[in-house]
Amino acid sequence: LATVSSDGTARLWDVSSGRSVATTALSGRVQFDEAGGRLAYCGRSIRVWNVAGGETRKIALGGLTRDADMSPDGRYLATARENSVTVWDLAGRRPPVPVAVFARAGCGFVAFDPDGHSLLTAGAEGLLRHPILKLPGSGIRITFPVKFDQPVGVGQGMRRTLDGVRTGVRPEVPPRPPVRVRGAGVSFDGKKAILAPTGDSRATVVDADHPGREVHLQGHRGVDRVALSRDGRWAATGTDAQQGTGVKVWDAVTGRRLADLPVGGGAILAFSNDGKWLATCEVTTTRIWETGTWRLLHSFPRKDDLAAPLAFSPDSRLLAVAYTRSETRLV
Repeated sequence: LATVSSDGTARLWDVSSGRSVATTALSGRVQFDEAGGRLAYCGRSIRVWNVAGGETRKIALGGLTRDADMSPDGRYLATARENSVTVWDLAGRRPPVPVAVFARAGCGFVAFDPDGHSLLTAGAEGLLRHPILKLPGSGIRITFPVKFDQPVGVGQGMRRTLDGVRTGVRPEVPPRPPVRVRGAGVSFDGKKAILAPTGDSRATVVDADHPGREVHLQGHRGVDRVALSRDGRWAATGTDAQQGTGVKVWDAVTGRRLADLPVGGGAILAFSNDGKWLATCEVTTTRIWETGTWRLLHSFPRKDDLAAPLAFSPDSRLLAVAYTRSETRLV
């Protein structure tokens, strides 16, 4: 388990014993690659940690990183800042180098597709899919963005490139949505996504398998935070701490509201990987709800003045949550 703290440190823990096995000076967001062999953590700089060997490589940044994600194979790290996205190559022991840098206004969300064929970004320009072109020598190129529900792949990318050469017209970025996207979530297969807000008191679910078909989750004032179950079946919406209260649960296929959970504003939301649980964390309480019945199963008090990130283990048997600013608990 990796944690970061407001005291400016990141720590690696042995879950079975609860013992801290490594500490380094940095605070920000943390993420393991899928194999669990490397850990990336970021704030105003990014470091990549070889968990077994303790190797740390620093990536200097000129501002605060708002989101980050590792590619499925662990080779590339994508970072989002306020108005730009950078993709870094982590191969070898040399310092990571940027392989792509492009502007994205108000970007606060970045994620690789599970199949590694595209990179998703969300911000003032909505949710965009950036096809990834594999180059000889195992390199990559991030090509011009398309709407989330447009198909990607070598054939589609080559066709768009040839059309641009033939017509002499550069492909256009899809038109901006009327409201900046502040929150997003993606299903495990990368085919379905939830965005918030997309209008007054509204979040929207889009499906790449059904272009143009949108499911609007209407009627949650101040919606600002969202979560989507990995199978794309359930959606949860929350609010900014100052704009509203409550967490609402929706059928992500029909848009029907299923439950209103008595949770305070500003709650962090997370579905378990097996889709059985929804966890909510607000300032004073962490709760675990059973999906389908939306029955409260467990409630744990917290001692903090801010909601904290949640992390389920891959097998969904453990949930890590900050109890205080100096203590993380596993439940």
